[in-house]
Amino acid sequence: TDSLFAKPEEIPWSFKCQWMGMAVHQLPKHRTFILTRPQDPAGLHGLGASGFPLLAISGTQDRQVMGDVVVNEMKPYFTNIESHRIEKGGSHAVHFENAPEVLTHIASFAKRLMLKVSCSKG
Repeated sequence: TDSLFAKPEEIPWSFKCQWMGMAVHQLPKHRTFILTRPQDPAGLHGLGASGFPLLAISGTQDRQVMGDVVVNEMKPYFTNIESHRIEKGGSHAVHFENAPEVLTHIASFAKRLMLKVSCSKG
């Protein structure tokens, strides 16, 4: 759980337990299924090719997912992709530890999409 946060020592134990949630109660067969199930990205790739927008927000201090790698993997499939890397404190829980910055990016992205839709209708 500590790997979720940039400064895990500042996150209360009770809060970390809440984030762990049902993951600690999964049966081994369910955890194995979750981690090893085959996934077909064709539908997602098709959406991307048709112009479906993708917003990727990641933290530079994320110890679980390399956001820049994810974006580079998605670029060939998405014609409308926007990405942001959160520098200061950008952990795997970037939406929690950097909520104002993340919300700013989401609001800007949504506004851009709404303007595009309203311009195409009017």
